[in-house]
Amino acid sequence: MLIDRVKNWVRNPRIFTAELRRLPRLLKAEGFSGIWRRLRPPARLRTYQEWVEKFDSFSDAKRDQLQKRLELISDPPLVSLIMPVWNPDLSALRAALESIVKQVYPRWELCIADDASTRTGVQELLSEFASDARIKLMRLEQQGGISRASNSALSQAQGEFIGLVDHDDVLAPHALAEVVLALAQKPEADLVYSDEDKLNSQGQRCEPHFKTDYNPELLRSVNYLCHFVVIRASLVKGIQGFRSEFDGAQDWDLFLRVIETSDITRIIHIPKVLYHWRMSPHSTASGTAAKPGVLEKQRMVVEQHLQRARVAFTRVSIEERTATIRTHYSLPSPAPKVSIIIPTRDRLSVLKPCVDSLVSVTRYPRFEIVIVDTDSSEPETTRYLANLGKQAGVRVLRKPGSFNFSDLNNYAVAHCDSEVIALLNNDIEAIHPEWLQEMVALAVQSEVGAVGARLLYPNKRVQHVGVILGIGGVAGHPFRGATSSDPGYMKRTLLPQDLSAVTAACLVMRKSVFEEVKGFDQDHLPVAFNDTDLCLKIRAAGYRVVYNPYAELIHHESVSRGYEDTPEKQARFNAEVQVMRSRWTVLLDRDPFFNPNFSLHSEHFELACPPRT
Repeated sequence: MLIDRVKNWVRNPRIFTAELRRLPRLLKAEGFSGIWRRLRPPARLRTYQEWVEKFDSFSDAKRDQLQKRLELISDPPLVSLIMPVWNPDLSALRAALESIVKQVYPRWELCIADDASTRTGVQELLSEFASDARIKLMRLEQQGGISRASNSALSQAQGEFIGLVDHDDVLAPHALAEVVLALAQKPEADLVYSDEDKLNSQGQRCEPHFKTDYNPELLRSVNYLCHFVVIRASLVKGIQGFRSEFDGAQDWDLFLRVIETSDITRIIHIPKVLYHWRMSPHSTASGTAAKPGVLEKQRMVVEQHLQRARVAFTRVSIEERTATIRTHYSLPSPAPKVSIIIPTRDRLSVLKPCVDSLVSVTRYPRFEIVIVDTDSSEPETTRYLANLGKQAGVRVLRKPGSFNFSDLNNYAVAHCDSEVIALLNNDIEAIHPEWLQEMVALAVQSEVGAVGARLLYPNKRVQHVGVILGIGGVAGHPFRGATSSDPGYMKRTLLPQDLSAVTAACLVMRKSVFEEVKGFDQDHLPVAFNDTDLCLKIRAAGYRVVYNPYAELIHHESVSRGYEDTPEKQARFNAEVQVMRSRWTVLLDRDPFFNPNFSLHSEHFELACPPRT
């Protein structure tokens, strides 16, 4: 266990620093045994099944607790569950129906539309369960597909909310109870979704999907909402339900159209596994190859969504590597001018490759390079900067004094007239011609406040694919050290997504947004966490922060500034930690884009023991 702890410290020096800082206080309060109890590695389970048994098994005590909470709801809603049925395995169908009948929450109805099943025994089994007055059963004379069957089931629904259930999946016994309790806390909600997992051929729970809170950019790449979803019935019926031309991707199409008529503040994520998706040869639980043509329909779903939302894009394509959808956003015409701001001090061996790569690699029509120099004194650096300042498209600003990353960037932005600014560390190297265009095309969208890139170490391992709040006490980089080909949990290293923060080692945003949030906090956060603080201010102002994996660069992390390796640096770092903890405590303890079922002791999406729900 100690070896695991040391490995984690190596992956994330901030965790080590934070824990080292706690030692004097802990020693005084608890002695050696207490310190080890507090600092020892959190419990780790070998399998998801062990985690389920320890933390996610339903008990009579939990049932009693939920029933008592449900009794406090003055006007509990009727939830109509929609189930299209076509030739299911009988044992799987029975399990699905029993999971509904056994719900803790009693105010539900099940609307079944049998899409002209031909398998022997289906009708008899459905009729058996239809003896329950809450179950409505209709049989279609001619098979019409899943959307038509779903709409037929929908036509029977009388509830205030609609829940979607497949004919061979299983609802957790507390699924509806958790949904209704969430709705009681937020009555204006229009859409509720939960975490889910899968059932393998032995009926064993596996492959949990612990999701982020509502994530609009991720939803344009993949239908991560999936199961279990409950939607306000008036919205579903108002958009005429499902569309048959998108059979195989009909749920994704429905979710996007519902969200377009609602508001993102009316979407609730319940970070609990409430749905068990059965893996079968004919289900997309086993992969999109199970349904030929589904990727093209998914592509069309996203394309039409973007058209309805009036988002500027050049095309929507299928990413074969990830079997997901990619939006190619378009630039305005003419393309906005971009100021690439690079703070530096000496270390020509770092700065020159950075500038050379920007000039030789970047294929963007209008950009300038703005070097902000802090008292460079090495002769080769001063000569280089003098010559550089004479070149077209390059400016060198002088800002003497001690190194203050926040102050340097604030100063540079104030001296730029570009519509868009790109903040770069001097140890960044551009390797793809379209990196800047990729980031700017997102940054110019009115709802987007900042865009981050995918950064790799020189050995092509992952350095940055976004920031997760709470790791190490403040923030950490997920999947740091993973191979560049590693997709990460649910392909999240390779998919565009909303996040709480991204690194300013490579960050693009509109100058107007930077000025609106008053830039970096140069007084309290001169070196560390200033980019996280900036991003959180941007989100607090109502903008989105987006990670774009299609902008990929090399980052020689901290090669110019170094690590927190002196008492002075450590004291400054500790002070900056306290600023962040006092300013953003709630978010640092519950990052909306990092599921509380994951551990804050790891950057690699390991299961939390126990969960923080």
